[in-house]
Order: sequence, then structure tokens, then C-alpha cells
Amino acid sequence: MSQPSMFRWQGQHNDEPSAHTFQLTDWTALLQEAQILNGGRACNFDGPYHAGGRHIVRRLESIDGGELWLVRIPIVPASLTSDPSEIVKWWTAERQFTMESEIATMKYYAESTNVPVPTIFGYRTSIYGNTGKLPYMLMQCIRGNMLFDLGGPGILSDEQKSGIRKSIASIQCQMATAKISKLGSLVLGPNGTVDIGPLPAAFGFEGPFSSAVDYFLSWAAHAEFGNMKFLRDQPEDNEGL
Repeated sequence: MSQPSMFRWQGQHNDEPSAHTFQLTDWTALLQEAQILNGGRACNFDGPYHAGGRHIVRRLESIDGGELWLVRIPIVPASLTSDPSEIVKWWTAERQFTMESEIATMKYYAESTNVPVPTIFGYRTSIYGNTGKLPYMLMQCIRGNMLFDLGGPGILSDEQKSGIRKSIASIQCQMATAKISKLGSLVLGPNGTVDIGPLPAAFGFEGPFSSAVDYFLSWAAHAEFGNMKFLRDQPEDNEGL
């Protein structure tokens, strides 16, 4: 069985938006979905929800023991109503793209490196037909606590700090070697595969690009210098040249 006492998760951002997200979520539906994905094994929520800056999470444990799971849900604005049309309006194509790219990226690093990436068991990135009411991931829960929930960096010895730095450096080195063949975003392909797709819409140009030259040429063609109007309005000062 899992050991709830080992967790000291306080939730760094337990506020009105995270509480509202908890209220809008259909937790019974998510529990049923988890049981289906887990081969019909009965499970319960282990403790209350916890909030970070962008998501709330809630632990799930099987009644007969086994792996601990986690439900992860993006935090909604406190002003968002339970009206499905309002939720659909808030959950834009860009937000859905970002979540799907995150899932694809986690899968890619799990397959390409030894970085301890949580296994994703299931997800729903669309609002339509979503019994949980909000987008979610069902994923492996890695046992442990955030340093700040244990008292902060000041509780660590020099030896412990050195060990953490080495661990982070090892992860960064592995991530640096997991290269992709094109410049773009990792996206979900058919049947849960991972493909290379366009960049997020916020970039202003899509891709993917086969070379750095193509990337920078496209960037130069679409980039807008923020102070261009200011510079145009300034008198010329050739004496300073």
C-alpha cells in the first residue's frame, strides 16, 4: 500500500483559481476512468488536491496496492463558470496544442533517455465528450516531496546539495543528447505516436524546419522589432556616427 505520511505536499499556490478548478472537475468520472485504464482495479483518491502555478494534482491509489497515480488538471480562472460553452471558449486551440505537445515531449524523453519521466496512462485534451469536465492527464506519481515543502534549501548539507546538483546536471546532459531531426514542436501523432509538428502559434511562424538556416530565415521574415516606430520618429544624429 502507498504511504500517505511520506508526502508533505503543501501546495505552493492554493488560491481561489485552484479551488475553483477543483470544484469544476468531475472527480467521480476521473476515478472511473482511472479504474478502466488500470484493468478494473478499484482505487481511491489519496488525500486532498495540491496546486502549483499552472496545475492542480490529486493522488490516486489502488485499494489492493500497486502503483500510485496522479491526476493533473490545468488551473482555470476563478471567474470561469461551469457553463460548458464558457469552458470551451477558455480552452483555446493554443492551450490544447500546448498540453498535447507537453504529453508528446514527456513520451519522447521517456523513450529516448533515462530521465525519470512519469509514465502517462491516459489523457483527454479536448473538452468535447470529456466526462471529467476539464482537460486532464492520468500519470505515474513519483514518490517524493518538493524541497520547499520540507523546509527549503537551508535544511540541506553540503553533501546533499552536491548530490542534487550532480543529479540535475545528469538530467540536463541526457536531455541535450535527445535531439530531433527538425526544428519544431513534438506533437502527438496517430495512435499515440510522437511526431515533429509546427511551432506554437505565438511564434508567428510555423515550421517544422529542416535546418537552422530555414528557421532563422522564417523568423526574420515574420519578426517585428518592438521599438521600430520609436526609432523612425527620432531625428537622425549622424554626428555621433
